[in-house]
Amino acid sequence: MRAVFLDLDGTLHCSESGFHPQDLQTLMTLRDQRVLRVIVTGRSLYTARKLLDLDFPIDYLLFSSGAGVVHWQSQNLLAQHHLEAAEIAQIVTCCRQLKADYMLQAPVPENHLFWYEQHSLANLDFARRIQLYPGLGQKLLELPLQCSQALVIAPPNNLKALQSRLQIELPALSHIRSTSPLDKASAWLEIFPAHVSKAQAAERLCQELGIQQHMAIGNDHNDTDLLAWAQHGFVVSDAPVTLLQRHTVVPPPRQAGFSEAIRLWN
Repeated sequence: MRAVFLDLDGTLHCSESGFHPQDLQTLMTLRDQRVLRVIVTGRSLYTARKLLDLDFPIDYLLFSSGAGVVHWQSQNLLAQHHLEAAEIAQIVTCCRQLKADYMLQAPVPENHLFWYEQHSLANLDFARRIQLYPGLGQKLLELPLQCSQALVIAPPNNLKALQSRLQIELPALSHIRSTSPLDKASAWLEIFPAHVSKAQAAERLCQELGIQQHMAIGNDHNDTDLLAWAQHGFVVSDAPVTLLQRHTVVPPPRQAGFSEAIRLWN
């Protein structure tokens, strides 16, 4: 059995032009060829559904970087992973010591809801995310017993130091860096249970379904482990330089880069 693992934003979907008709046709063709189509995204299920109709031509959605898994046609939630109370307490203590601005996302599948705590006087991307989702976020008053992840939003000038400290202070957890989809410059430092990442979710699905051949395509830092894991890795041409140097480069989504990756893979 074969499968394709696709990032969503900036890889299959373009924020300006949407989905390319050729890529949608390619997804339909893969179905006819009995190739499993799996989207692997950092989006929550709530925000993924804002882009993907119920009849969108995929088989599985691995959302929130693998914290949740949905069989798309049936909309059955097949897996969900959480941070537990002790891990949450460690994260909060660390963020408070570092004066980091952070959010705790509610458990899957309601992980579009969040609690937040802000220490800096000016973090425009942090404020922008709260404003983008009115009514979904609230100030952190007490620690939840479970959450799907923590999200630390770091302005560009504070990225490296903060990322390094978080990894040192929280070595037993999974750390994923992505570029803010809001200002395209700030870093979102996401913290998950140790067994959660795009690559680990994809590998579990391969084991469960007997997938023996696979490829992946992405566009940003949070695709790094997925691309390294895949037998064949592709990146769109506006990906970070570190990814362009390691993987086969294809056009961006506005030029049907996914379809080109499938052509090269086949």
